[in-house]
Amino acid sequence: MSYNDKAYLIVGPTKSGKSTIITKLCGIGFEYLSDDIIPIHKKKFLITSFPKPIFIRTIKPVINFIKKSDYIKMFSNKIEFRKKNQKRYILMPNNYTKVTEFKKIGTIILLNRKKRSRCTLKPITGKNKFQCIMFNSYNSHNIKENYHIAASISRKFRFYELIYSGNNDGLKKIKKLILT
Repeated sequence: MSYNDKAYLIVGPTKSGKSTIITKLCGIGFEYLSDDIIPIHKKKFLITSFPKPIFIRTIKPVINFIKKSDYIKMFSNKIEFRKKNQKRYILMPNNYTKVTEFKKIGTIILLNRKKRSRCTLKPITGKNKFQCIMFNSYNSHNIKENYHIAASISRKFRFYELIYSGNNDGLKKIKKLILT
């Protein structure tokens, strides 16, 4: 996500709500960078976009929200994935950062969805920042280089962990963090 020329990286494990939160933020006017892949300049730590469609699970409130938004185009109705037997919608935000534009990293947000948990947004510090990057990044060419990049990123930028149970409570916390 991008807002006011800063990139906000939302990371987390599968089914943590990354695509849903990104979609909702795009739906209220934030700029789209990418879903699942974020190219980072390894020395300057600048982000560029990798605009690809968002595949979102069929969550009725999210789909209803998208249908009302002027910022997101729904390419299709449900598409069935035979391997996983899941149905998803294909979306593309209208407002996305051009591939030729670069954004500075503002904050990195780790999503941690837990059932029946109170929504909290807390800073990640020390070695936990490094672990957050290592668990949520991949450089197929050079593991040692990935280690050094993760160490640099963990020293230079702010990290937060969002613990939440539903998308609306998490969305409010992220909006507040970014807008203030």
